[in-house]
Amino acid sequence: MFHIVDDNYALREMLVEILRELGHVAFSFSSALEYLDFMTDSDYARPVAIFTDVKMPGMNGFELMSRVQKRYRDMKFVVMTGYADELPAKMQEACLVLTKPFQIDLLEKMTELLIECHHGRLGESRCNQVAELKPLYPSNWQCPHQPSCSCI
Repeated sequence: MFHIVDDNYALREMLVEILRELGHVAFSFSSALEYLDFMTDSDYARPVAIFTDVKMPGMNGFELMSRVQKRYRDMKFVVMTGYADELPAKMQEACLVLTKPFQIDLLEKMTELLIECHHGRLGESRCNQVAELKPLYPSNWQCPHQPSCSCI
């Protein structure tokens, strides 16, 4: 299961639809505050990862990560942005980056990686060694969940 947090309705719902077509359960939220509110609901179940936009009104994606990780330190995040050049300072906090506009095959590789990591089945692979994803990260990037993450 994946959660999508983005203030852009069309993009958010398109991403949910793509994830569902790839065979995943996905739920969407229009803001970081809506998501944080949902976390207090008795129906809340932890997702494999949260896909969050960076620039949103009220609370940005990095603030959302910080708030969620106070409760779930090992929660995995995929940062979605059309402003990839602004990411290096905050990059250490995210598992993966999905740049807009995104490619469906890259999204599929990311979800597979996140699921494998979630279930501790990555083996010799490492988050920062997946060839298709490597160009998205600074050369010194490490999975932010070490040493607790099974993907490192």
